[in-house]
Amino acid sequence: MATNPAHLLLNSILGSGSSFSGNIETHGLIRVDGLFAGSLKTDGKVVISSQARCLGPIRASSVVVGGIVKGNIFATERIEILSGAVVVGDIYAPRIEVQQGTQLHGDCRVCGSKDGAEKDIEAFIASHGGFPPSLRESLLSGGDAPWRT
Repeated sequence: MATNPAHLLLNSILGSGSSFSGNIETHGLIRVDGLFAGSLKTDGKVVISSQARCLGPIRASSVVVGGIVKGNIFATERIEILSGAVVVGDIYAPRIEVQQGTQLHGDCRVCGSKDGAEKDIEAFIASHGGFPPSLRESLLSGGDAPWRT
């Protein structure tokens, strides 16, 4: 699988100890080390580090989760969930790797090939009623203990 070098360029980062509420749509790599509430969308890669907390849908070519994500994850190439990570939401990609010691609460769908993955993702989202309403209030009010460190 050939990777576009532009997709590896670190374009956006939310540092440790930082928080952001809103939507990010960009090109290239997005790295989250802090607290993020909103949607992430890129044609590159998304990395959610082990200390990060992310509330909302993620859509990218590939996604690596090391922290906590509460939201659906859609990737046109692959999703990797590292040991110790928690995902509460549906995941969808042609290739999914889940390490031992993760927690995954949601539906998992492997489409099998990168070709046509974007169209399949749209159909999957539509069949699940679209994106859920924002859970931002729950996060910001401290209602979900896993989101607070």
